[in-house]
Amino acid sequence: MNCNPTNLPRQPLPFIGRKREIKKIIGTLKSPDCRLFTLVGPGGIGKTRLAIKIGEELLGEYKDGVYFVPLAHIELVTPQSLVFQIADSINFKFYGGQPPEAQLIKFLDKKTLILIIDNFEHGLDSVTSHFSRREIETFPDVIEVSGRPSNTPGNSSMKPRRKPLLDSLSLKADLPWRRQER
Repeated sequence: MNCNPTNLPRQPLPFIGRKREIKKIIGTLKSPDCRLFTLVGPGGIGKTRLAIKIGEELLGEYKDGVYFVPLAHIELVTPQSLVFQIADSINFKFYGGQPPEAQLIKFLDKKTLILIIDNFEHGLDSVTSHFSRREIETFPDVIEVSGRPSNTPGNSSMKPRRKPLLDSLSLKADLPWRRQER
């Protein structure tokens, strides 16, 4: 059992399939050239579940943790609201003296962690235009889950395929509807 910190949401059902996609994404994230990976596509194709599964797989490799940062509940994501949502997700407490954004960037600069930012398209334009390239380069590794791609430097992306239920079942289980009388 891994003891690295996480707030990844528990999934009600087991994750089945997508082994090749997971392996490819993890390989890309391990590249020193990739700090940001975006899972792009319309709602309902499993981007968030895939990102959470990748986070679970990577938990042992990020000593400071793997954190899920949900943005769906924020109507208008601004750089400031993103800073506060990330801080809340990683249990970071602000202190006086510096702006919250500077405090969070300084805190994250020395960490080995990964952020999974869900529904990032809600603030994509305002956030990526706000932060400087140097600030983005100090961020931890990030997996974005978005309805549209990002033009952020260092970004790699993938559009997961929609998987029909029966095609995604790679179990060798004795499924009730496939049982035959013996």
